Amino acid sequence: MVVEGYGPYALDADAAGAVFVVTGDELRMVRDPGEPTPSVDPARRLFRPAEGGEVVASGARVREAARAAAAWATFATAAQALGCGEALLRATVAYVKQRTQFGGPVGSFQAVKHRLADTLLGLEFARPLLYGAAVELAGDAPGAGAAVAAAKVAAGEA
Repeated sequence: MVVEGYGPYALDADAAGAVFVVTGDELRMVRDPGEPTPSVDPARRLFRPAEGGEVVASGARVREAARAAAAWATFATAAQALGCGEALLRATVAYVKQRTQFGGPVGSFQAVKHRLADTLLGLEFARPLLYGAAVELAGDAPGAGAAVAAAKVAAGEA
């Protein structure tokens, strides 16, 4: 699904039977996913759906539903970033404990310890923002969008 104001791309649209595009108050179904665009993540493909398509719904409720879907997708991205960060940190810690340089484990070097500690702190500060965003989204609070944005920024930077 592509929502106006949240980016022009649909993720892995070639695997879907139809792609939905929200523009203003209209929900359109586009059968052609468009041409693939390279992504930073080589396991995923981005598509810019073709213009036009069949209008399947219209009205203010479409815009509100699209906003909610985009907020949940942003939240899921933040949660994935936090989980990936934690997994990468665990793998890195395990690696620096066994990798040796100059007769000792790389993990014993102060510069390496500081980088890992900074990463851990970033992840630990992102976690409560993610939990807070979940509470805001679940309660449909008016500030949910800002909470989700803050969680995504913190998790992505960590």
